[in-house]
Amino acid sequence: MGKGTARLPWVMWYPTDWLGDAKLHRAPLETRGAWQEILQHMFHDQVHTLKLPMKEWARLLGCHVATAARVLRDIKRREIGTVSGAISGRCSGRVAVTCRRLEKHANKKEYNRIRQRRLRGRDVVTPS
Repeated sequence: MGKGTARLPWVMWYPTDWLGDAKLHRAPLETRGAWQEILQHMFHDQVHTLKLPMKEWARLLGCHVATAARVLRDIKRREIGTVSGAISGRCSGRVAVTCRRLEKHANKKEYNRIRQRRLRGRDVVTPS
């Protein structure tokens, strides 16, 4: 089992958000399916960004490199997710895909962790 499945056997999934996202709704089925697959891997790995070479993107999505490149370009063009790097079937560089919602959630969680640590530090009572 991956590190995400042992601690969190559920997915933070909101069907109304998925169905109500106009940018995603207008995307072709291929792009929506690839985005769903990417989100599942992000959840499993407990990350908000995946950074892989194009060959690995193709393997992750179960398609040819040219198809993976087309889908990632579509995700970037439609602003479904944040995509950075050279998207090309010939390029060996890495392409990073970020889910802004998961990134926001991770930042909020980290801020809360820091805030709690700070508050707990104030509760320390020195012995008299």
